[in-house]
Order: sequence, then structure tokens, then C-alpha cells
Amino acid sequence: MVFLTAGTAFAVRQFKPRRIRLTITNERRFVRVLYISAAFGIVSILWLLQAAGGLTSLLSGLSTRRDMLSGLGFIGALAAIPAAASLLLLLARPKGPAQRILVVALSAEYFGYLFISGARFPLISYAIALLLAVAHRRRVPPGAFVVLLLAAVPFSTWYAISVRKTSRSVASQGSETSTIFSTLHSSLEPFINGGVDTLRTLSAPIAAAPGDWHFNISNFFGGLFTLVPRVVWPNKPNGVSIAFSQQYFSDRWEQGTGVPPSILAESIFFFGAIGGLLYLLLVGILLGWCSVRAWRTTSPFMRIMFIFTTSDAIVWVKSGSDSFFRSLTLHGVGLLVLYFMTRRIEIVSSLRKDTNDEASGH
Repeated sequence: MVFLTAGTAFAVRQFKPRRIRLTITNERRFVRVLYISAAFGIVSILWLLQAAGGLTSLLSGLSTRRDMLSGLGFIGALAAIPAAASLLLLLARPKGPAQRILVVALSAEYFGYLFISGARFPLISYAIALLLAVAHRRRVPPGAFVVLLLAAVPFSTWYAISVRKTSRSVASQGSETSTIFSTLHSSLEPFINGGVDTLRTLSAPIAAAPGDWHFNISNFFGGLFTLVPRVVWPNKPNGVSIAFSQQYFSDRWEQGTGVPPSILAESIFFFGAIGGLLYLLLVGILLGWCSVRAWRTTSPFMRIMFIFTTSDAIVWVKSGSDSFFRSLTLHGVGLLVLYFMTRRIEIVSSLRKDTNDEASGH
């Protein structure tokens, strides 16, 4: 973690944020694009419901949700369109009650998509992305991040407990009687020996014999192609989540459950002990460079892409690089669609006067 932090600190030295101001001259056309983006979000949610077999089947169990929804691929890009539109609207500062309602509706659509698809950490990272969008326009009170933290902790706790209870009830088929002690045990179990968390995924390669620490660079590149269907590329390399699960958690893999590594675990898995430290250093430099570029560009779409990069890095830390590349690709495709929909809308962007920078552009 020291190497990761050092790389970030090196990249952002003598860095000062520069807030942006957006002026949209074609308000009616802009609102029309927002409504179209909302329609894409509705389509993505309905697609999820159809793939899961209806609302009742979808809500019946969190533990089987990802299995039901596997293979949907770029449906996430449709859902990312309203997510990108909500960030653009926040950068432009919603005007009037109609636009304020729209920004809530657009963000709620993406929250709903992530929730019913069982994406816990992407849901939390999107909430942070919304705060980042506001921060690029004006200062955000520190209390807003405190509120987010207070909301994220019980949500994550509830999610973990729900998954464990559902998995256990499916396995036992109702053979266990619920008591106050079993409820307390199921509440504490996710934090003791429940799901596979960051520390447990890190301990797996560390506990292996040093001879197992070899280069797995092909798995890293496999993560870059996680969205390419095997129908198009049958022999594409496996991503790090598949290779990592097969090597260190074969029992869970045989049961059909993957175990994605954290950024610390995959650094050792990719490049060994020494190479893993250099990998973390380079990742820190990359993320720091993205932060600097995000706050200096006058392009609203580049700012949104960098905001997605920042928030998706949370997924990278928890679930590895292939999850990061997948999430970033889907967000990028959704943003690209929004960009083409706004080509006929004049968006004038400039840096705030309090940044002592007179640069501006379109």
C-alpha cells in the first residue's frame, strides 16, 4: 500500500484542482437528450427483469443473481447512458425543478440497475462519482462523504448477510430453525469467516510456496478482453478472476463461484513479490496522472470519463483489474453514446475564475 500511495503522491505533486463552468445554449435540445438517456435506462432495467425471469425470480435470492444475469455483456452500456447523463447534468448545474427531478431520476435508474444486478461496490462507487461531479463544479461539504460512509456500511452489511442467509437456506432447503443465536451468528459470520474478502484473497498467493510466484502476464491481458464474447474469440485468454479462482480457490470454482482478487493479491499473482511492488507503484502513478488530467481539462466529457476512472478504481482495489476494465469499458461506451447525442448541442466550458486560469473551449 505504501508503494501504491507513493506513486499517486508523486503524480499529483504541486497539483491544484481547477473547477469547471458549463454553459448550455440549447436547453430544450439538452433536456430532450436527457429524456432519451432515461429511456435507455428503463430499457436496461426491463432487459434485466426479462433475463432473470421476472421481478419475483429476481428478488428471490441475492446469491444466485449473478448466475441468472451472466452473459448479458453490453447491456451495462445501455444502463451507463443515464449514469453519464446525470454526471453531465451535475457538471452543468441543474436549472429549474424539471432538471433537478431529471438528475434524480437518471441517477436512480442506474442505482436500480446496479442493485438488481447484485453489483454492490459499483453501486457505492457510483455514489462517489456523483459527489465528484459536484466537486468539479463547486466545493462539496465534508459531511456529504460522512453521510455516504454511514449509508454504505449498513448497506454492505445487509448485502453480505442476505447473501449468506440465502445461500444457507438454499443449501439446507429449510432444514434449519431460525433462532436469535443463529441470526446473531449469520450477522457476524461475513466478518469472521464468511465471504472471501480482500485480506483472504491476499493471503492466498502469500501462503503459496515461493515457487508459485511466477509471471502471469497473459492473465493481465485477458482482463482487457473480458467483454469480447467467446463466440467472436473462442481462445481468448482467461481474465485474472478466472485464473485466480482456479488456482487458489478451486473448491469454490467447482461450485460455480469465482473469487476475484484484490489489487494487492493480483499484483503478486501477476508479477511475483518484487514485480508486484513495482506494479502497485505504476498503478499509483497512473491514477494520480488521471486525477491531474481530470481537473485540468475543459472538456466535460473527458472530465466525466476521468470521474468514472476514479470511481471505478474502487472496484479495481476490491475486485481486480478485469472488473475495473469491464466497468470502465461499459461506462466509456455509455458516455460515447451520450457524446454523439449531444453533438448538435453547444456546450461552452471554461475554467473557474478563482483558479487563475483564463483557458476556455468548446
